[in-house]
Amino acid sequence: MINPGITLGDPAFGGVGRSIVVLSAFVSVMIHTRFWESAYKISRMSLILFILALFLGFHSAFFSSIPDVSFLKATLWVTAAAASFSAWMNMSILEREQTARWVFAVLVTLLVVSVALMFHPVGYFRHQHVFQGAMTHSQTLGPVMAILGVWAASRIIGQGEARAWLVLVALSAIGMVFLSGARTAGVAMVLGLLAAAAVGLVFSRLTARRFFFGLTDARVLIGLMSLLVGGILFIPIVSSVWQEFLNQYASQQGGVINQYMASRGFLMDTMIENIRQGPLSGIGFGIASNPEQMGVDRLGFLGIPVNAPVEKGLAPLAVLEELGIVGAVLVGIWVLMLIIGSSHGGLAPLAVVLCFLLINLGEAFMFAAGGNGLLMLVLFGWAYAAGRIRRRGDCFG
Repeated sequence: MINPGITLGDPAFGGVGRSIVVLSAFVSVMIHTRFWESAYKISRMSLILFILALFLGFHSAFFSSIPDVSFLKATLWVTAAAASFSAWMNMSILEREQTARWVFAVLVTLLVVSVALMFHPVGYFRHQHVFQGAMTHSQTLGPVMAILGVWAASRIIGQGEARAWLVLVALSAIGMVFLSGARTAGVAMVLGLLAAAAVGLVFSRLTARRFFFGLTDARVLIGLMSLLVGGILFIPIVSSVWQEFLNQYASQQGGVINQYMASRGFLMDTMIENIRQGPLSGIGFGIASNPEQMGVDRLGFLGIPVNAPVEKGLAPLAVLEELGIVGAVLVGIWVLMLIIGSSHGGLAPLAVVLCFLLINLGEAFMFAAGGNGLLMLVLFGWAYAAGRIRRRGDCFG
C-alpha cells in the first residue's frame, strides 16, 4: 500500500510475501492459543468462519471459473480472518488496548508522512493532479484516512479523549480524504459515524450515557456545539465545498449519482448479467466478471497464482455474483454478527466497522487479504473482540 516513490520497489509478486506473512501469523496464533486443546469450545464467530471456509472450498472446487485462483484466494482470506479474530480475542484487555493503540499509531504515522508530502512530487507520484500521499494511490489514501478520521473522532465522542493532538489527527485525516478526492471514503466517513450512533443505541448493551461517554465532558460538548454552530453560520461555504468534493470530475449537469453510475455502472451491468445467468452457482470467489480477460500472475514453473486483481465497485453485488445466493446469505450472517458484536464495544469499534462496510459500496475490497482488505480484517478482529470478554480456550474467539 506504500507509495512506490518512497519504496522504489516492484510489487508485482508481493503476493508471495503477503501469503507467507498471513500463514505464519495463522500458525503462530494456533500455537499460542493451543487450538488443538480447545477446538471443542467453539464460539459463534468461529462457527460462521468455519462454515464459510467449508463453503468457499467446496464452491471453488465445483463452481469457480478458475478453481485454483478461487481456492488460494479463499484460503488466504479465511486464514487471515481466523488469525485476526483469534489473536484479538485471546489477548488480555491490556494487551488488546496496547495493540489497538499501536495500530492507531501506524495510521497516524502514515498521516504525518502524507502531510509532509503535500508539497513534494512524490505525493503526486501516480498523477500530478491527484494527491496520494504516502499510499500507492489516491483511492488507497482516502479509505485509510477515512478510517483514521472516524476512529479518532469516535474516540473523542465515545471515550471522552478530549486531547488536542487527537482532535488535530481527526481534522487532518478529514483533510487528507478531501485532498485524495476519494468520494466514497468521504461519504462513508460521514455516514459511518451517523450510522454508528443510531445502530449503537439499538444493538449495544451499553447505556446511551456510556456509549456517548465523551458527551459528558464539557470540552467535547463545547467543541461539538462550536462545530455545529460554525457549520450553520457558514452553510453556503460548507455546502459548496462538499458539493465540489462530490461532483469533482463531473459535468455540471451530471451530479454525484450520475457520476457514480458512470464510473461503476459498466461494472455493475456485467455483474448483474452474471447473476442472472447463475443466481445459485456464482462465478467463483475472487474471479473477475469477465474471467477470460482476467490477468493472473503465476509463480514460475509451478504455476501457482500469486496475484489476480479484480475491480468491482459494489461489494454486496460482487458477493452475490461470485458466491451465489447461498454464499451471499452466509456472508450476510457474518456481517450482521460483526456489526452486533462490535456495537457492544462502544462507538469507536462500531464506527470503524460501519465505515469500512460503507466504503465497500464503492471500493470492493471486502474479501481481499492484502492492502485495505487486510487492514479491514485486522480492525474487524479488534472491533469484534472489543465487545466481548476474553474466554480462555475459545477457538478464534
